[in-house]
Amino acid sequence: MRSAKTASVFSSSPHSKPFSQAELDRLDLTHQKLRILLNDRLLLCPVKNPERILDVGTGTGIWAIEYGDDNPNTSIIGTDLSPTQPSWVPPNVKFEVDDCEQPWTFTEKFDVVHARYLAAAIEDWPRLVSQAFEFTKPGGYAEFQDYDLQYYSEDGTLTENFIRQSNEQLRHLPPHLSSPTAVFTGATQGIGLATLHQLAIHTVQPTCYIVGRSEGKVQEIINELKRLNAKGTYVFVKGEVSLLESVDECCEKIKGMIGEGTGLDLLYMSQGFLSFGGRDETKEGLDTLLSLPYYSRLRFVHNLLPLLSRAYFPHVVSVLAAGREGRIYEDDLSLKYNYGVLACANHGTTMTSLVFEHLAKENSEVAFIHVYPGYPLAYFFKYILQPLLTFFETPIDEVSERQVFHATSARYPSLSHSSTSSIKDAGVALPQGVEAAEGSNGIKGSGAYLTSSDYESTGTGTGKLMTGYRERGLPEKIWRHTFHTFKEVRGG
Repeated sequence: MRSAKTASVFSSSPHSKPFSQAELDRLDLTHQKLRILLNDRLLLCPVKNPERILDVGTGTGIWAIEYGDDNPNTSIIGTDLSPTQPSWVPPNVKFEVDDCEQPWTFTEKFDVVHARYLAAAIEDWPRLVSQAFEFTKPGGYAEFQDYDLQYYSEDGTLTENFIRQSNEQLRHLPPHLSSPTAVFTGATQGIGLATLHQLAIHTVQPTCYIVGRSEGKVQEIINELKRLNAKGTYVFVKGEVSLLESVDECCEKIKGMIGEGTGLDLLYMSQGFLSFGGRDETKEGLDTLLSLPYYSRLRFVHNLLPLLSRAYFPHVVSVLAAGREGRIYEDDLSLKYNYGVLACANHGTTMTSLVFEHLAKENSEVAFIHVYPGYPLAYFFKYILQPLLTFFETPIDEVSERQVFHATSARYPSLSHSSTSSIKDAGVALPQGVEAAEGSNGIKGSGAYLTSSDYESTGTGTGKLMTGYRERGLPEKIWRHTFHTFKEVRGG
């Protein structure tokens, strides 16, 4: 299947990524959402009979086209980095390929300068606003419609800047927080890579082991990390993480490099894989679609637990689909006889949530966090629509900031750190009145957590489905199955 994408003509622009048809559809869907929210009003400013309007970052051009249809006496220019607009438009509407962050060259001023959903796309906002002011007629308007980049929670525990302020404290805290040792798997792209960047930005002297297949690609990542934080140490560990044999080799290398007496503060896992075909087994007999999100991740956990247990405040973070737990085949956990994409989604998600509860009890000094970050995880076709909508309303930097928060805040303590007397020393201190997060079993500070796209506890762990699994001993059964699978594949 061929993927058709339109790229920006400004190849040097930092925002010149290709636009797929799915992305264009998302932009149009966002427009329709705003029309509903604004009661079908295309402009909120009290302008009357505008002669000229500039639509900055016009995207598919749908706003300009609809405004032009409704106001045939208004001349509208829509600008964007990519020529993704249709050619069949009202006669009073035209589109130009232009970079709004470069000097504007219009010969006439506008009654209205309009822009929407550019919060995560503009590098120099003061310059953009200044140019909008310069090219607006006296008495005209510049209208920006955008999402709020601050953080909120319904119960008030996460104040506007709570997460960012928490991360900004890291540089001033003890070494296990200011200069952590971390292992990243699946961090060569997407949320894992963005989180790696944020960790480098917010810490003093991090040591990061980056597991990947391509040394060249990881070297590019390391060069960028050194630009962000030259004091950090960044090490490439070559491995094919869909194979347990390769996972074992990576872990042995990491153990050797970390050395005796040093602990591992963070194990962050976000590797994934997309396939809509049938069962695709690796040479080890495990299906790739289930191995990457579950078996290989749990193998990393199993192998690195000795290092994690030596750290002061260790965290294991698995980026998957917390809160999307579903029914699983309890007598066919590896899906040899009941295989399907949706079954893989349910098994990878639900088994992770349950086995983390077991591991948190058995390893009380380690905190385990299963995260749903609110973006379209490739192997979860079941949840494509909602994650797409959520993800594009949450900039990647914001998502990754919250990932660092998970790994360092005292809000997610291990079971042994969850007491009132020790939680204040476990991670970045919590504001007065803020307690440990609710664990997946409904108990605050249980050591195993499910966090949703708004980064609060999902609350799904105490539902009828998960409660039933817990009553039937599934957390322990799933771990026994997982360990048995390890023995079958690797002999131990």
